[in-house]
Amino acid sequence: MPALLSLTMVGIPLPVRAAVVSFECRGEKTQGSGVATGLPMNHPLRVRYRLDTDASMLTEMEISDEQLSTGQQLIPVKIYGNLLIAKFSNLNTGKDYEIQIRGDEKRFSITVYPDGIYEPDAWYGTCQSLIVEE
Repeated sequence: MPALLSLTMVGIPLPVRAAVVSFECRGEKTQGSGVATGLPMNHPLRVRYRLDTDASMLTEMEISDEQLSTGQQLIPVKIYGNLLIAKFSNLNTGKDYEIQIRGDEKRFSITVYPDGIYEPDAWYGTCQSLIVEE
């Protein structure tokens, strides 16, 4: 039975009942010195995700900067009401990542941590293009 997805993105007025949802997020780097990624401030990012609510897994389907890619790595997520959180180690980069998506505000952030926990690089932006898969 499909899970009740309360991440009500892109102006969908009611929660979506679906097992799989795809969406696109766009933003730019607004925090960090570049220690974690080497990328400058205001570096743009566009990423398309696929969320399987039954399995609580997020998969990156496409990303504008391959240097930040997680590939087809399944990313475990936790959903708390309108907040999706994923904390994981990116197998492609060897860096620790945190993804947060706030469905009610259509906001997202990706934080990439260097070898230590100090001076992470972070991208902030918005999500749109919700596609509910059958």
